[in-house]
Amino acid sequence: MKTMTLGEKIKEMRKERGYTLVELADGKITKGMLSLIENNKSKPSMDTLEYLAGKLGVSVSFLTQQGDVEWTKTILDRDELYDVFKFPVNLIEEEILPNSDKISQSEDGMTIYHLLRVYYRYIGQRDKAEKISEHIEGFYRNIGLEHLAIRDKLNNAVSMLYERDYESAYETTKQTEKQVEKLKEYDVSIYISYLFWRSIMAVDYNREEFIKYGELHLEECFKRENFKYFYLQNLIFGFYYSYRDEWDKAEVYQENLRKYFAFNKSERYLFEILDKNMPIKTYHLLKQPDDIIEKTEAYIERMTKLSEQTESYSRQRNDFIEQYKPIIELELEYYKKNYDYVIENFSYKMYERPQAQHQLDRVSFAVRSMVYPLSLFELGRVDEARSSYQIIEDTIADIKDSVFAKEMYMIRDIIFG
Repeated sequence: MKTMTLGEKIKEMRKERGYTLVELADGKITKGMLSLIENNKSKPSMDTLEYLAGKLGVSVSFLTQQGDVEWTKTILDRDELYDVFKFPVNLIEEEILPNSDKISQSEDGMTIYHLLRVYYRYIGQRDKAEKISEHIEGFYRNIGLEHLAIRDKLNNAVSMLYERDYESAYETTKQTEKQVEKLKEYDVSIYISYLFWRSIMAVDYNREEFIKYGELHLEECFKRENFKYFYLQNLIFGFYYSYRDEWDKAEVYQENLRKYFAFNKSERYLFEILDKNMPIKTYHLLKQPDDIIEKTEAYIERMTKLSEQTESYSRQRNDFIEQYKPIIELELEYYKKNYDYVIENFSYKMYERPQAQHQLDRVSFAVRSMVYPLSLFELGRVDEARSSYQIIEDTIADIKDSVFAKEMYMIRDIIFG
């Protein structure tokens, strides 16, 4: 399927409607300028696009679309795109890349291009990812949607997390500051997203910015009535202050989430939160409360009941339960001191999350997998425990100095003495 350029589409529609160049130009633009546009020698301004679209009886978005709109929508409907635990490599390599000429030049199409950008970062082909960024930004600027071009700069920064280039992600987010500031009254969602990402990307590079933008983000959530990242910002602040042993400050964010869950009854939090009285569970294996066994058993029972519900199917819920339940069951056995059970049922693969984005995500999975070397250690198999610890630590070697790695090194001190 050949993809028509904007000029070719205008020319084809002009002929379909029986207009000459002079009739379509109609004194609003020159005949020569229209000819240049149709022959792809000049790009129309947004005003010109609006005029031509009106004269041809279509919308600007329709006029600027290229590719196969239906195919694009079909791809965006695929379940694989919404699995938070598995990156859709097969879908991309087998169906999207061989048909890239079908990607609609529309906002839906830009969503697929963003997916390809993430894919190229994921497999280490940075140059291709940057070319896609140029394409997406150019598309939005050419049709006059400056705010979406700026939004994509943020999306580009987030995509860098997939190649674990945390510093570039942080610097790229910083570079959007002036542009986002100009838009904050026009597009609240972009402003809120910027504050969140500006904060959490700074955590291991600039602690002052991490706190400044995070606190501003929480203030703006209430001011703008936009709570998209409210849970995550409080969660990260809670971890940060807990690991610094600043418990009074950590409690502020625990309380924020207690109040939040009082009115937010989303099913998501039924399976993401172990204990709503202490929604931020800072430590996974060490420093557990006396009633951790009872709380964990109640949580597993809740997950089991949710997984058995057939009247309200949720792909995200079921994926979460499938991925996390075995991990939490092992932790329960560890709390019960059933170390042999942990060793027999453990697999490093259970904790593999190559698509995990933020440092906290990666460190969290590494720490939870420490249930294995800790169990070996408790059974006196010290050399095996140390070997296992090293295998796990190597998976986060690039972020070993992260503030979120505190429990990891508390465990190291136990195993290595």
